[in-house]
Amino acid sequence: MSISKVTTKLETLKINYLTQSMYDEAFSSSQLMSNELYMTPYSTNSIETIYNIDDIATHHIYGIISHNTSIISNNQFYSWQIKIAYFPSCISLGSDAFENCNRLEAINFPNCISIGSNAFLNCINLATINFPNCISIGSSAFYGCYSLQFVNIPKCSIIRPYAFYGCRQLQTISLPMINTLSGSAFLYCSKLFSVYLLGSSVPTLNSNVFGQSPITKSVDDIYGSIYVPASLYSNYIIASNWSLISSRIVSV
Repeated sequence: MSISKVTTKLETLKINYLTQSMYDEAFSSSQLMSNELYMTPYSTNSIETIYNIDDIATHHIYGIISHNTSIISNNQFYSWQIKIAYFPSCISLGSDAFENCNRLEAINFPNCISIGSNAFLNCINLATINFPNCISIGSSAFYGCYSLQFVNIPKCSIIRPYAFYGCRQLQTISLPMINTLSGSAFLYCSKLFSVYLLGSSVPTLNSNVFGQSPITKSVDDIYGSIYVPASLYSNYIIASNWSLISSRIVSV
């Protein structure tokens, strides 16, 4: 596989939620040379390979892959200059784990259950996240991820305060298993026009969850919508805090 093909695949990964098979294919090429192997500043054998790849435009793409890491500690990759991260065995992400990784663009944690507070704080170029088994997202976990567009968290049951604060490129999100939306979770998500809550119960909605987003404030006279099951519509429009935005709730 040529380097140009790898580069193309890496760009494709961001759109396809970085599935394991695509990662394995993209990073198994014998033509990928680990020109610069970076290790964490403490003793660990869990980071298998960190590639430095020169693409056809001669700039670097940094990728971290670890099939063995089950827990990522607090501050473990704080401010690292990486673009992609794939941790198929990780079940827990510590606080501030990738904070200020301002080149990070796409992440795949297929088995991670919990994300610590500030885990991806100020990852300003992070566009795609895949956490298909995540249950809990900590406070300010994706705070200031201005480029975030693609979010896959289908099993998430609790999103803590300010988790997605300022994710101003996020336009849609689906939360089929959510139980609790904590205060200001989506504050200043200025393009969030579609929220899908198609679970079997009405989740707890704390204060100002959708503040300064199209759900509560029109953008060019257009409001966003919250889509809920028809069977629960009447429950939503009278539920605490949901009743305050009942005009935004749509039965499907």
